[in-house]
Amino acid sequence: MNSATGTTATTGTLTYAGTGIHDIAGNPLAGTTKTAVDKANPIITGAEILDNDSNGKVDRMKVYWSEPITSASDISAWTINNPLAGVTVQSVSTSGNTATIILTEPITSNTSTGSMSLDFTANANWKDGAVPANIASSKTNISLIDRASPAITQIRTFDNNGMYAIDLTLSEGVTGSLSGFTLSGSSTYTGIILQPTTNTLRLITADPATTDTARAYSLSYNGSGIYLKDMSNNYLANLSNGNVTDAIAPKILTRTTLDTNGNGKIDGVRFGFSESLS
Repeated sequence: MNSATGTTATTGTLTYAGTGIHDIAGNPLAGTTKTAVDKANPIITGAEILDNDSNGKVDRMKVYWSEPITSASDISAWTINNPLAGVTVQSVSTSGNTATIILTEPITSNTSTGSMSLDFTANANWKDGAVPANIASSKTNISLIDRASPAITQIRTFDNNGMYAIDLTLSEGVTGSLSGFTLSGSSTYTGIILQPTTNTLRLITADPATTDTARAYSLSYNGSGIYLKDMSNNYLANLSNGNVTDAIAPKILTRTTLDTNGNGKIDGVRFGFSESLS
């Protein structure tokens, strides 16, 4: 038997030259050429999960078949196992041998597969273009290849023991070289980056966070394809002048007693703060 070739849509031809095969009466089988009839069911060959709008939340799946599938929008055939909180199948469409499943986004930022997998249950809506059509085969626990790049979902100032730090929250954990960041607004950025949690990076500065808690910064990252990536080798995207949210509360720096009328008695206290208050 020959090795398998083509796809489930391939219909080969068989030619018999008309020698060597006889019936029991000795009559030879006539030579002929016949084209095979397509009786092979389409099968799922792989699936991916993506963050199409790059906002740090997975939002679609792409499922690949062994041959083109007729146009279908039936979502009842699809089940997501162990979905991230908030993730459901919203709609589905087909083009060629690809089905695109649009998802409702997870409640919290996440560009990993988590423990999600996909089930497909066969029905008459999912079939090939043969006449008569072959119904696509069911498949359970389809693994999802992670094609969603990690994203920076929040940038906030942080009081690092009285000194400024910038905390970056990511849509998933990253590995690689902690490099590639620049911080405008700080002449004393040390270039030191910590990773206090799996999904957090912390850029340390030498700027005091106790005397100007309203200090403004912007953050840039220029290391896509070089430095930081997730466990599936999807690289963190570049960022240009991302605004840093002021997340450090005002602090009282000075407290001074007052004798406003000069009568030798304290009648007020003046407070000095780390930033202007409303």
